[in-house]
Amino acid sequence: ASPAGDGQCIPSSAPQPDHKIDIDHEDELHAGWRIKEVYLYSDGACQDELPEGTMRSPTSTGHLPNHAPALVQDGSEDSEWWSQRFLLQPFEARVSFSTAAVPVGSVRVVQAPGHNSSLRVHLGIAIGGGTGISLPPTALDVPGVHIQRQDGGDVVESQ
Repeated sequence: ASPAGDGQCIPSSAPQPDHKIDIDHEDELHAGWRIKEVYLYSDGACQDELPEGTMRSPTSTGHLPNHAPALVQDGSEDSEWWSQRFLLQPFEARVSFSTAAVPVGSVRVVQAPGHNSSLRVHLGIAIGGGTGISLPPTALDVPGVHIQRQDGGDVVESQ
């Protein structure tokens, strides 16, 4: 027994749930949407990168041959996921993936110049063992910080 007032560390026995992350483009695009790489971080400032293998089962609303969604996590910014269509209205294309039961504090999305857009990134709880099903955003939006950066890294929006 610990002395009174000393405190005791008790580890949680509750498992962390798998999460699902959806990345949507917010702009009309005329030359398709391309993502080079997606990085996940444990903190809210994109400093402490989560280990390789945290991201699982990337999917998309469609892709061109040789540009599958798995390329957003292949460790190279020389390869790209390409949307299946070139002319896209806002929110017509999406890349989604689940994470291995770890808290995700921030996400950095590297897009291809000339094929980039403002983004909406949604973090939800994956249902069915990370199979890519998530609750509607209105029921599950997680309070946090939304930061958009230009290609050079300058913050253009923070709320």
